[in-house]
Amino acid sequence: MALSPSAKNILSWAAVAIVGAAVPLGLSLLQVSMCDIHEEALLQHEQSNKLREEIKNIQRKQI
Repeated sequence: MALSPSAKNILSWAAVAIVGAAVPLGLSLLQVSMCDIHEEALLQHEQSNKLREEIKNIQRKQI
């Protein structure tokens, strides 16, 4: 099926529009993922600090 030059042009611009819309969406999802990862890292760091404190307290009681 042969397309006319104007139909090809319209399809080209449609493809550009779809890609143009998909890129910001993808970047937005990536940013949300990064925020989730950062939040999880902060929680783990906080838990690690609490465990360190508990260990220090136990060691003090043994002395």
